[in-house]
Amino acid sequence: MVGRTVSVARSPHPRQEPLSVVPSRIEGGANVISEAITASVPILASRIDGNVGILGADYPGLFEAGDTQQLVELMVRAETDREYLTELEKDVRSWPPLLILRARKGPGRT
Repeated sequence: MVGRTVSVARSPHPRQEPLSVVPSRIEGGANVISEAITASVPILASRIDGNVGILGADYPGLFEAGDTQQLVELMVRAETDREYLTELEKDVRSWPPLLILRARKGPGRT
């Protein structure tokens, strides 16, 4: 997978699942997000137009661009709050059919 994938280790038993972090300040639409969705990898991403355009404004893994404290808080939450990580995982797993449909229809078609 292209991009930066990290596993947050805050406990003596770190999680084995990857977590994709997309901290972009400027991006048209990061391919790494689509790749993470296809691989069912939970995503934490900066709240910029390109990322929000792919993930949706209500995606629970968004943080304000440049806000490292908020990113750290979400990373720790993903590591320690199983419900939160499950929510991210469910969202990501629900997208591939939608992405495939959009790709087949072409840009600007819904």
